[in-house]
Amino acid sequence: MAARGLKPAGLGLAAAGLAAGGWALRNRRAHDWARARTRRAGFTERRVELAGCTLTYAAGSAAGTPPLLLIHGQGADWRNYAPVVVSGHSSGGQLAAWLAGHRPDLVRAAVLEDPPLFTTLLPRAEQTWNWADPATTCHAFLRSGEPDWIAYQFAHQKMWECFGGSADRIVRSGLARHAAHPDRPIGLWYLPPSWNDLQRSIAAYDPRFGAAFHSGSRDEGFDHEQTLRAIEAPTTLIHANWKYGPDGLLQGAIDGADARRIVSLIADAELVEVNSGHDVHGGKPGRSTDLVGATARRAR
Repeated sequence: MAARGLKPAGLGLAAAGLAAGGWALRNRRAHDWARARTRRAGFTERRVELAGCTLTYAAGSAAGTPPLLLIHGQGADWRNYAPVVVSGHSSGGQLAAWLAGHRPDLVRAAVLEDPPLFTTLLPRAEQTWNWADPATTCHAFLRSGEPDWIAYQFAHQKMWECFGGSADRIVRSGLARHAAHPDRPIGLWYLPPSWNDLQRSIAAYDPRFGAAFHSGSRDEGFDHEQTLRAIEAPTTLIHANWKYGPDGLLQGAIDGADARRIVSLIADAELVEVNSGHDVHGGKPGRSTDLVGATARRAR
């Protein structure tokens, strides 16, 4: 009888083990699987040298369709995406707005995915999460003299404040993995793909870019309001979830008032609220592509 009684428990443990293994595999391999799907869809990686800087982008093979330019934000890369339909995420959304406003002859339609318009301008920027991290983290790293950007960024993320007493253990685990494999991103099997994707992008991230938000130099010569007023193309503003934390910091790219202000300044703009984190194209890929397609159709 005792032996028989152990069978359901054993099956339960086996099922739990399989579930945990599947969770770990998904967290570690999600990027590889997404990249394989991108290649099967006909996208290839290309590079161009510009002023001593190597730019990497992806190009599709579909013929007879208008080109689609995807500009990624901080913590992402192109794999996450005649006149073009330009779509930009986060700080890439700022660049998409700049392109649409300064070269309207090149842009048929624009999709601005949760861009931090107005919120990167000082002194307002100091009350945003982006200012606290990565901007301040990048600024501190460049002043610290530390040689290892990946390790420094991993250990000093503001995000650890959300992990309570577990933060120190996770940081130690990640740094140990980095020490053993310094040529690899710090990926942890028990954290979700979105987090591991962020760590993967850090290896190619230039902290001087983040520090430019801290100093305000990123916005020198970039008049957000005048840029938006100059946009002629049909535009969709995708607005992700946001809130103000107990510390008063904006946890998000823009708040509701910012979103309404942005669309009020563009001649032909639609505001779409999406129940998603900041990375809408990653969290809601179907919804994102539908919105890009709908925006492109408005330009016809």
